[in-house]
Amino acid sequence: MIYTFKNMLFNDKVYAYSDPIDPVYGSAEKCRVCGGFTSSLEWIGEKYVKFSKKTVGDFTFGSCFPFLLSERAFLLIRDSVKGILGFREVHDKTNRRFYCPKIETCVARIDEEKSGFIRAKSDLAVCSSCGIGATIKHYDKIVIDEIQMQDICILGNLPGTTLFNENLLQLVRDNKLTNVEEIEITKYKCPWGQ
Repeated sequence: MIYTFKNMLFNDKVYAYSDPIDPVYGSAEKCRVCGGFTSSLEWIGEKYVKFSKKTVGDFTFGSCFPFLLSERAFLLIRDSVKGILGFREVHDKTNRRFYCPKIETCVARIDEEKSGFIRAKSDLAVCSSCGIGATIKHYDKIVIDEIQMQDICILGNLPGTTLFNENLLQLVRDNKLTNVEEIEITKYKCPWGQ
């Protein structure tokens, strides 16, 4: 079973969301075939963050992509979850430490018809290597025919979508890590409108 995070990026009803303070960004990964971007820009330099409220979960979503981890979550995840390439240390204004994981990018063969994809009208063909093509306006779910991933990855042909498996989900549940809502990708509907 493959999951993604259901958390709303800027919902702080229970836990805070994060925003970087004066971030500096580097480059993004590109497809070697079509040159399309398959990742977000890398956050480089010193990393400081502010939160929307005092109550911060073990996972924090918002503008610090893909998410921030508390010290407790970091210690549990760092040696047991495969697919994380490293961690960037982040501090808040009180100098508390948080960790932003750098997660490997995976490309999946998505069945666009079964997923209900609607793309913008364009002459741009879908790349056979990375799966990026004309802008995706909507989808009803994510149906994957083939994927190579470990425990967690950023879906390269839907940049911004983090996928994970039962291993990470069980670790979250067993340790009661806070601020994680998961949804099976076959039930995950496009979070933006048509």
